[in-house]
Amino acid sequence: LEPFVTTRYAQLSESDRRCFQQLMLCEDQDLFSWFMQRVKPEDEELAHIVDQILQFARSAPANS
Repeated sequence: LEPFVTTRYAQLSESDRRCFQQLMLCEDQDLFSWFMQRVKPEDEELAHIVDQILQFARSAPANS
């Protein structure tokens, strides 16, 4: 998550920043499942920020 925070966090809307902060309070097992794309968060806002992070990860160079 550090590359996402370093590169994208400042560009997020206030709403997305609040959502990201909420995401950081989630259980590690949930985060793992979401980022491994085993399941999607039930909360639509959390699902949106998870999708943003996954899109960033797919587009980022491998050595970032």
